[in-house]
Order: sequence, then C-alpha cells, then structure tokens
Amino acid sequence: MRVSFGVEMRFIEYMPLDSAHAWDRTLMVPAAETRAAIEQTFALLPTGADDAHSTARTYRFADGAPGTVGFIAPVSSPFCGACSRLRLTADGFVRPCLFSTTEWGLLPLLRNGASDADIERFLIDVTWTKLSGHQISSPTFTQPARPMSAVGG
Repeated sequence: MRVSFGVEMRFIEYMPLDSAHAWDRTLMVPAAETRAAIEQTFALLPTGADDAHSTARTYRFADGAPGTVGFIAPVSSPFCGACSRLRLTADGFVRPCLFSTTEWGLLPLLRNGASDADIERFLIDVTWTKLSGHQISSPTFTQPARPMSAVGG
C-alpha cells in the first residue's frame, strides 16, 4: 500500500560544517547520485518552479503522485553565483556566506540605536564582501569555526 502525503523531501549534501571539523569529502554523496538512486524506483521530472536564487532543484513524480523531491548540492554543484543570502547568527553576527570565516557584528549597531539607513548601509557593505565562491574543492579551503547549527543553516 502506497501512502502519499504531498510533502517535499529535501536531500542536502554533506558539507564541511560539522562541529568536529572531521568533514571528509569521500563520505559525501553527490546529489546526482542520490537522484539516480531515487529514479531507479520513481521517475522524476523538474518542477520548473525553482527561483533563480533557490538553493534547491526540485522535481515532481512523473506518475503524478503528490509531493516533490528537492536536492541541495553546494559541494558537487555550487550555486554561489546566484546566491543572494546573508546569514544572521543568534548572537548578532552577519555572515556573507554559510562558509564564511569572517563575521560582521550587527549587535553593536542595534544596541547603540543605529538608524534604518545605517543598518541598510552595513548590510550592503557586508554583501559586497561575498566571495565569488566557497572554494570547498580548493586545497586552501578553510572550514568555518562554527558548525552549521550555530550559523542558522
């Protein structure tokens, strides 16, 4: 008996954001491999509804079953060039990228009564510090000190 709930299941690649800093690329399963495994049983078709800035590529079931499947592939298929995100941590820091090793303190501005224009300028300035890519595949890549759970990923 097949039960359908019409939900979206998301698969995200294993990323170097673990608290032990023990990430090992050889343990990462690329999104394409996960999709291929699913398609051995369920044919998938692109939804065609993905926003250009979306981190996920979503698919629907070819047989019309409800629900979708999404794949987020920051390691095997980086989407840095289309990323429009900033991260605000729970302790008041802004990161221009999930993989940033640099954070910018927003909390002092907020606590010292900064105007909306000051905060806007700050966020624009932080945005300009975004690198063109996260460099995970580069031998010089440095894993951020904070794990994903501390960044708001």
